[in-house]
Amino acid sequence: QVWMADINPAPDSTGIRRYHVATNGSLATNNLGQMTVAAGGGSDLTDFPYDVAVDASNRIYTIQFEIREGWPNPRLLRFPAFTNGVALTQADWKIGAGDDQLRGAYGLAVSADGSYVAVALGGVGSGISRVGGGVRVFNAANGAEVVTLSPVAPASWHDHTDVAWDNVGNLYACDFEGAVWRA
Repeated sequence: QVWMADINPAPDSTGIRRYHVATNGSLATNNLGQMTVAAGGGSDLTDFPYDVAVDASNRIYTIQFEIREGWPNPRLLRFPAFTNGVALTQADWKIGAGDDQLRGAYGLAVSADGSYVAVALGGVGSGISRVGGGVRVFNAANGAEVVTLSPVAPASWHDHTDVAWDNVGNLYACDFEGAVWRA
């Protein structure tokens, strides 16, 4: 399967889509995929997904990129496994509404064992006025914070754009120049 987060703002976002890959590794021509999580009107995904990750039990994790101070949109959400029915709108849990420490959520990854979800934070501002860059790790079962990894200046002025877990539980983060990666 291939999963996609449509970063067009609601109401134009198609939310999170899933594509089935054929046994030969290809996707059908003009395949629009299937909407698995709706964005906007009535969904806990109030605006648009900025990144998506899926654990081994097919639970869906997503972030909303938000830089406005005090904005009430949740920043990190977990949706149940999609069962090929109607697109999901209600998250199992959602956190970060109004949490300025989760502004600039840029990338996320769920650990191989499904225990943790990490969020890369680009922070907000620019240069020496940038705040909030770093990585936060949450319990995947309930969204409780486990640890915040906040670098000190000047690294805290950098964009942290993505995170990845390897199969033995090591966490990797892109800092400043790197864009995205997978381990």
